Amino acid sequence: MTPTTPAQVFSAGVAALNAGKYQLAATYFTDVVAENPNSANATHNLGVAEGSLGNSSAAEAAYRRALTIDPKMASALFNLADLQAATNPQAAIATLRHLLTISPHYVNAQFNLGLLLAQHGKAAEGGALLATAIAANPALRSRVPAGIKLPAASR
Repeated sequence: MTPTTPAQVFSAGVAALNAGKYQLAATYFTDVVAENPNSANATHNLGVAEGSLGNSSAAEAAYRRALTIDPKMASALFNLADLQAATNPQAAIATLRHLLTISPHYVNAQFNLGLLLAQHGKAAEGGALLATAIAANPALRSRVPAGIKLPAASR
């Protein structure tokens, strides 16, 4: 069945994302955004699809547009920081710090910020954030690179 309403197209886009059909998902979310340019969720999901296709600039543009619509959208901030980390770690650090002011218990943001700080000269602050994230989700411990030291209490 071909989706016809914006809600059906959005749902089809989510299903395509979940199935790893990123080009199809991007097409669906582009259609939703064309119909409803103020849909932060569709715009964000378009960014996810574009990022999954390796289209970093299109993904970043979509995340930034989603944040224009909803400046407190934690998932868009997190994904934007993830993109920034590879090419502009200081921007990623700033984005994650901002995210944590909005959502202070976002464990994956704590973890990623901790890693970035530890890797860029702020070992104590980074280690403390990593320890906080690991306390909330012990499975994250396995993702800490060998060269990063955690505070003694969290080892």
